[in-house]
This record gives sequence, structure tokens and C-alpha cells, in this order.
Amino acid sequence: MFNKINCLKTKKGFTIFESLIAIFVLLVGILGAMTLILNVVNLIGLSSSQLTAAYLAQEGVEIVRNIRDTNWLSSNSFDFNLSNGAYEVQYSDSSLTIAGSPRFLKINAAGYYNYIGGTDTKFTRTITLSYPAAYILNVKVDVNWQEKGKSNNFSAQANLYNFNQ
Repeated sequence: MFNKINCLKTKKGFTIFESLIAIFVLLVGILGAMTLILNVVNLIGLSSSQLTAAYLAQEGVEIVRNIRDTNWLSSNSFDFNLSNGAYEVQYSDSSLTIAGSPRFLKINAAGYYNYIGGTDTKFTRTITLSYPAAYILNVKVDVNWQEKGKSNNFSAQANLYNFNQ
């Protein structure tokens, strides 16, 4: 009998304090992993929006380039209907529309961004044209959007030249 009691007293187990420390360590690890996952998800969303904004800005430059090239092919001057100012344009336009207050782009069922029909997006796009010299057309495209209460901007700029000079 004495041996059994002695045996029970020598067995060691976890105390409440040790258990609390183990639970605390596990919680810190789980919360750290969750914070990391949330940050990654937020960065993925922002990266996706930045990529879309970059494509929208490049599209704006390419549309103006297409208008310039069409002017050449039509035997017009390279800057025909391309004057200083701020404009809106969509992929199917062959001319620029004077921009008032920035309007949100829409995306249609085919995945094209426009101002006419589709679902509103968070993006606005303004194309600013200027002439630093008589044979240079400076195209600056600003794409703006709001994400998680923060304003974001992506800009692209290109110089288009009149090679007929």
C-alpha cells in the first residue's frame, strides 16, 4: 500500500500554469498565421487592381496612338482632333471626348471597359494631351481608384512623334 501511494505522488503531470503557457503559445502562433494570411489577401487584391490600372493606362496611350496613326493614313496631320486638354476615351472610339468630372469606367459582359454600358468599376481614367514641341504629342494617362478607403493612382506617359516632319 505504501508503495502505491508513493508511486502516485511521484507521477508528474501538467499544472494549470504550464497548460496556460502552452495555450498562449498556440494562440500567438495561430494569430500570427492569420494576420499573415489576411495581409497576403489584401496585397493580392491591391496587386490585381494595380495590374488592371496599368492595363487601362496602357490602353489609353494605345488608343491615342491609334488615332494618330489613323490621321496619317487618312492624309491628315498627325495631331488632327488631338488638341491640348483632358479627355476620356474607350477602346471602340476613334476620337476623344472632353473629360468633365471623372466618370467611372464600366465593364461589359465581354470584359471590355467603356463608359456606355455594363457594371460600374472602381476605376476612372483621364487622358491629358499636351505639345512640348510642334512635332511631339505628350500623352499622360491617369487611372484612379479607391480601395479599402485609400486613394490609389497609376500614371503612364508617352511621347508620340510626327515622323512626317
